[in-house]
Amino acid sequence: MIFPIQKTYLICLLIFASIISSCKIETAKAPSSSELVILSDYLSPKDSVLFSQFAKNRNISIKIIATETDKIVGLMRNHGYNTQGDVIMVKSILDINRLNQRDVLHNIDFSEELAAPEHDQSNWSRNFMAFGYDPFVFANSKYALLSTYADLKRLPFVSNISERNVPVILSPVIKRFSKIQANNWIKKFIQNRISIDSLTQINNDSIRLRLPILTTYSDFVTNKDSILNYSNRRLKMSNNSTQGTFYNLRTIAILKHAQNYSEANDFSMFYLKKKNNIALNKKLSTIAIYYPESQFKRYKTNTSELIQYYTTIERILSKLK
Repeated sequence: MIFPIQKTYLICLLIFASIISSCKIETAKAPSSSELVILSDYLSPKDSVLFSQFAKNRNISIKIIATETDKIVGLMRNHGYNTQGDVIMVKSILDINRLNQRDVLHNIDFSEELAAPEHDQSNWSRNFMAFGYDPFVFANSKYALLSTYADLKRLPFVSNISERNVPVILSPVIKRFSKIQANNWIKKFIQNRISIDSLTQINNDSIRLRLPILTTYSDFVTNKDSILNYSNRRLKMSNNSTQGTFYNLRTIAILKHAQNYSEANDFSMFYLKKKNNIALNKKLSTIAIYYPESQFKRYKTNTSELIQYYTTIERILSKLK
């Protein structure tokens, strides 16, 4: 016979056990400490093989979640400490700067642990480590040639640069010229560019093949057989013999409240070491931070000095639409 008090006690135990059980189920959904999660807008889950050497050395698995920058911000806003993610790898320096402005990135400073050029382009106040370069290049036909960035305000060209990356390529212009000169430069740039969609609507194959193309080094290398016909074009690094070629940075950042911060830290350091850095950039079709100058002469102004102009350029572009 069960007395009322005993019955109440048993019911409480059952409820408590149910709560504990449900908590265990929720915990199981979180990434384990032996799994490093990378959030990226250019890597896919199958690209985890790119990091197999690190995974083997650290006895850890790599999981990649393909997502967009804005969604990363949303994840942090909605889930906070429970956000599934450790490392952030996005395609554009503009986006990594946006994430830092939204307070999504973990504070980092490894200047004492690293030596040049390991951290030459990294920015500790903006919380990113730079591991590679993706130069803005010209894909020229034999009929129409772009030699310098100044040609972009003089000749029609096809732009394979996303709108999000336009402020990155135009930031040196804003820095170099006066406000009026920069506005005129950007206006002519917009007038001369032809979108990919507009290119496909040109029925004349001869005209389509003659137009020079503004693109990125990684795009030119990996998409030889695309509609842009890179296989029959020549790559030109603009200003390579003068002030240097404009570029985007490939970066690694750590998510704020990363569940595997120690592993994320080690991951970052691993791919800034020369041998590993060269191997990773080769796989990604970008240029290692240990590049030979014969391959690429980067623009003389450090990216960190140019980031401040992105908002101004976005405002100018908005007015020109």
